[in-house]
Amino acid sequence: MAAFTTAYGVGQVSAPLYSVALFEYSGFYDMALMLTGFIVFCGALLLYFTKNNGAIKEYNL
Repeated sequence: MAAFTTAYGVGQVSAPLYSVALFEYSGFYDMALMLTGFIVFCGALLLYFTKNNGAIKEYNL
């Protein structure tokens, strides 16, 4: 539970910072939304692979 709370806090602090920087660079929020989606996707993959660590070792991936 502490890891989720910490990750949520870090996301609430860092996301507006890079969102403003990307908005000022491009004038649109498209890049910030794509980057945030990519970060969430990477987090989901990391969660999947760490949760299924035994399955990965079994298949030698």
